[in-house]
Amino acid sequence: VLKGSGDAVPFMRMVELVVIWFGVSSPLVFAGAFIGYKVDAIEFPVRVSSIAREVPQQPFYLRTYTTIAFCGLLPFGACFMELVFVLSSMWMEHTTTYL
Repeated sequence: VLKGSGDAVPFMRMVELVVIWFGVSSPLVFAGAFIGYKVDAIEFPVRVSSIAREVPQQPFYLRTYTTIAFCGLLPFGACFMELVFVLSSMWMEHTTTYL
């Protein structure tokens, strides 16, 4: 950050914001924890049956490895394609946007 820059945030202003943040959030956390421990536990209005039941078979798209593959490949593929477009436009000196 350059001296006299209009985009610079003064150091004391950042310190003030941190003090305000912790001065408000910390007491609220402790107050919420104090109130939460004093309240009785929630009792649900239904009973649990003592009869054991079979867990149904999961469909293929809800299995662990399939979910890991889809949840990892889709975001990675999107980021990879955007990165390819940005870097190719920088290296090849294109000024157009790919859609």
